[in-house]
Amino acid sequence: MPEPEGLPEEFCVRARTKRPEWHVLSPTRAGIPIDSAALILEVPEFLSMAGNTDAAFRAAMPAQRSSRVLVTIDEKGGITIVACPGNGDSHTNIVEGTLAANGRLWHQTYKKLAADFQTYLGKPLEEFIKARTGDDWPLDEFRAGAEKSLRKGRFPVTVVTNSPGREVDEAISYLGSMNLKISILGWTLLRSDGVEVVFPAKPDRVEKKAADRPFERQNPVSQKTSSPPKPESVREKQPVTHPENPWTHAGTKPGVMSGKRPPKKRRNR
Repeated sequence: MPEPEGLPEEFCVRARTKRPEWHVLSPTRAGIPIDSAALILEVPEFLSMAGNTDAAFRAAMPAQRSSRVLVTIDEKGGITIVACPGNGDSHTNIVEGTLAANGRLWHQTYKKLAADFQTYLGKPLEEFIKARTGDDWPLDEFRAGAEKSLRKGRFPVTVVTNSPGREVDEAISYLGSMNLKISILGWTLLRSDGVEVVFPAKPDRVEKKAADRPFERQNPVSQKTSSPPKPESVREKQPVTHPENPWTHAGTKPGVMSGKRPPKKRRNR
């Protein structure tokens, strides 16, 4: 693989070995997969390092029933659903997990959202974000932004993957047809002597903007029930929470549903 030209202004880094002394690093590109869900749970700022968001993301938690679909919130209160497909995930699993999270959050109270974040983070959401932004962070604007986002619904979706493939492509296509704004984010991974550095890939992103019409809460699987569809069981045996080698933020900068059934998972013949 070609040598990297240099590091961006912001990136994530972790060390897999404990070595107190200085040593030379010669990072090269690594084509191995990473656990993107664990990365974003530890460093939600990764989502805004590409420089194409209005505000930096500051907190993330797994959506109910799935550790591969995350709920993220930026420092202005904007909420985004993040899908991190794992190996072998079907597009039906991705679609149902994403739509279930979207439907569950719509018209949820800010108090309930903050309580769910506190349960996962182990500390109050506002305290957690303030520690990552500084004392001048406008708390009132954050609350107002979060409440507005919850009322509006139709939360944007970011799919984090480096190898879309057929299953992910079909999921993205279906979600785009559900009147959701979809974006795709990849990454570049560098490795050297036990140290790993990761940052967003160049913005070769595919975006589909939702039509400007009110959020309509409908069930994509059945019109007869009001509860969100249950996603297929996640293939991971344990949720991604606190891996052995956590990522660290480094750098200088401080539809929805229209009543259609998701396509059935294809079987290999």
